[in-house]
Amino acid sequence: MLTSEEKLEIVWKHFLKVMNTGDDSAIHAECTEAGFLLLLESLNHDEPHADQWRRWSEAWSKWGPVRWESITSLVAYGKLGPKNKSASINFALTPQGWKFDYLSAAQ
Repeated sequence: MLTSEEKLEIVWKHFLKVMNTGDDSAIHAECTEAGFLLLLESLNHDEPHADQWRRWSEAWSKWGPVRWESITSLVAYGKLGPKNKSASINFALTPQGWKFDYLSAAQ
């Protein structure tokens, strides 16, 4: 039986694979509305979305596993990257399963 952390790590890796496709609609399907809007607002609109999605996926995949700090019945919160410069990540549980909801810049 997988732990909650192990299940969420599978969700995170799946999300990165979907981002690597560069397909806006597929990525949108793996996000909450707020999460997808946050990602869209972060895009450089002078460059194709697909290129940026792939670059982000590749970069984030190198940050190592998520250190899940809090998992409730509705939200999972974790840290990603080195402890001295980590990014915060949230997934929200929806009727369709866990969806990307938020990622802060590494601090």
